[in-house]
Amino acid sequence: MDSDSESLLDQDMNSSASSSRASTPTHHEDFHASCKRKREIERELKTYTDSIDHCQTTMESENESLHDHDMSSNTSSSRASTPSIPEHFHSACQRRKLIEQELKTYTDSIDHTEILMVILHPW
Repeated sequence: MDSDSESLLDQDMNSSASSSRASTPTHHEDFHASCKRKREIERELKTYTDSIDHCQTTMESENESLHDHDMSSNTSSSRASTPSIPEHFHSACQRRKLIEQELKTYTDSIDHTEILMVILHPW
């Protein structure tokens, strides 16, 4: 009876050890997953960088057109219907701040991934 319970215990330990090995990724798989994630983050980073550039260009363009419009128009009705430069600037700055926060998140994630890659595979 004692040998039967030892045999069952050995089988249970062997099966749990092999199942845990099967579910644990290898270093190569970890590295591949990290590289893939880094490429995904870099694409997102480029998207947000492009968005910031577009926002800056749009803001500069809007500021110039509003300034030109204010210079050529002296009627109060047209000024009342045209949003002010500070309103446009504030809106653009809010959007940029949100984008920069997202950008920081992705940059931090890339840095973290690169650190993990060096730790896992210090060529």
